[in-house]
Amino acid sequence: MIQKDPRHAIHALLVQVGKGLLSIEEAESQALAGGHGPLLRQPDPADFDPMQEPFWSLPMVVAWIAWRFEAAVRDAWDDYRLKCEDWHYREYRLGPDAPMKKSLSVERRRPANLAFLAMSEVFDETIEATLSSLMTVHDARKALWRELQRGSIAASGVTGASGVRDRIQPETWCDLHAFVGPDDRDYLMTDPNGLVGLRYDALRFPSNQVLTVWSGKVDKDAPIFSTGAPGRPTSRHLVASELKRRAADQQLEASLAAEAQYLADWLAVAHPDAPPMRQKSVENALRSDYKSLKKP
Repeated sequence: MIQKDPRHAIHALLVQVGKGLLSIEEAESQALAGGHGPLLRQPDPADFDPMQEPFWSLPMVVAWIAWRFEAAVRDAWDDYRLKCEDWHYREYRLGPDAPMKKSLSVERRRPANLAFLAMSEVFDETIEATLSSLMTVHDARKALWRELQRGSIAASGVTGASGVRDRIQPETWCDLHAFVGPDDRDYLMTDPNGLVGLRYDALRFPSNQVLTVWSGKVDKDAPIFSTGAPGRPTSRHLVASELKRRAADQQLEASLAAEAQYLADWLAVAHPDAPPMRQKSVENALRSDYKSLKKP
């Protein structure tokens, strides 16, 4: 029974999820049923169209070059990210010999940077559940630097010396190196160690020039896939929904591996345009869901 105080009710649901007694989807469903609203704050992606923005940040540009997909650019856009919340699991011990415990919390997303994109790329390769990139983040950054040196894109940044926004000249890009600051945002410096010399913050790139150099067709009518790791389009919600339907009809396979293989095959046939998921990816994504639904 959900408690009347929404703070106590949400805390109780979080504790149950953390102990593995409820899946995240079940906790969200109970919160909505109790009139407490969603556990996570997630804005409507349709309200954040990065393709209409005249200027992009460095992560947004590199995301476009690497993935050429609107959702990837949106997830690298701080205006959108700072309005999103995600689940965060942490494991800890109260002492060196104490058993491992798990905690669950809801946290607002941090600003995007090149390091975030690189980690997203590793996550993609691990779960094999997202749209393929056209090139690596490393190669996308190198491609961007080449075009900036050619003068194809007129980027700007706020210099530490003047405190005002200046155009970064093409030849200057030959000496600029990217770093991540304490605020989790990218900055550029001529010093390869990021300590002294010319510095640029708050980088901005004209999106129309980026799209001219790296063209790509954005399908506005394509379904918006929910995200597993922040920003990466995934089909988790599709297989999770089918898993629940099969459980209600008492069609679940006897083992998680067999059920995951069925769902991976089903996804390829039922949703050929959705990001594919292999058996292992489905297992990792739906392990707690399967365990909960399989209970007698």
